[in-house]
Amino acid sequence: LLGHEVVVANGGLQTHPQSGRQWLNVDSMESSLVYLDSQTGELLKRFESPAQHASIRHLAIYRDQVVVLMQYKGSQKDALMPLVGIQSGNEAIDVITPEREADWWQMRQYTASAAVDVSSGLAAVTCPYGHVVTFWNLPQRRFIKSLPIRQARGVVAHQGEFIVTGGDGRWHRIAIDR
Repeated sequence: LLGHEVVVANGGLQTHPQSGRQWLNVDSMESSLVYLDSQTGELLKRFESPAQHASIRHLAIYRDQVVVLMQYKGSQKDALMPLVGIQSGNEAIDVITPEREADWWQMRQYTASAAVDVSSGLAAVTCPYGHVVTFWNLPQRRFIKSLPIRQARGVVAHQGEFIVTGGDGRWHRIAIDR
């Protein structure tokens, strides 16, 4: 973010080549967000995931803040788990949740990608299992809405739009509401 800092998402899940993508440590996983000095490799800051089985997988940068995206890897499929957060300065990850449970459930405990329109402070977060892209007001730290997109995966902010890719190979242009 500043100078020689690099921000890294550590999902916390261990695998082994002989087991493929099978997770070997779900019960003891330690997901975190870390800041490293890019020149020395020194650990500058470390922030724990806000929940035991919330694996920090993807990041986006908004000014001096890091938008943190998580995927729930535990066995509680009926629990509302943190999926979107913001980390700033030396503060812990602040989880942002939709006010309505229906919006939260729609995300299906899984986020994939995020993009931020810096001029508006709006973020788009894809949720492929829920077949939606969600929108967040970062300065106000609140959920705005979701739109259906089959297997929404990648997203980028570009010239007043969010461009979202779907699992079917199509891409969708969504005007950024300012």
